[in-house]
Amino acid sequence: MDLSTESVDVARGRAARADLADRPSFRVGDGASVRLVSHDWAVLDRVLGCYPDFDRLLANSLSVAQQRHAFSVAASSGPRGIVNRLRIRLEGCHRGTGRLYPRYVHDIGKIGARLMDTRFRRARSGVARLGYVAVFDRS
Repeated sequence: MDLSTESVDVARGRAARADLADRPSFRVGDGASVRLVSHDWAVLDRVLGCYPDFDRLLANSLSVAQQRHAFSVAASSGPRGIVNRLRIRLEGCHRGTGRLYPRYVHDIGKIGARLMDTRFRRARSGVARLGYVAVFDRS
């Protein structure tokens, strides 16, 4: 699910090229407010940075993740966090679409704490370039 029709179309194309088009389902919508179906995994790939209140999206996705929850976000602390905040202010739009919309750098510690409050435990995490990726398993 994505807010962008273009992103959903790209995902469908990638699934088709990988001969997986019959396995996933794709739809346009706001993952913070729609009713989601329960799945083994929930993956939020760079979407938390599109919400001023990340907790709404996180809460909705946590309610349906049975075994694992993974997310990727802009790194929020240290030099990487400074660079990300500056980069987002200067860009002002989503790379590749040219459309203006606000973007956010959220506190990774708060996101992790929210997951741990709902009986998830960090399985692995790491920083890559200016991003942060974490995988949490339900305990």
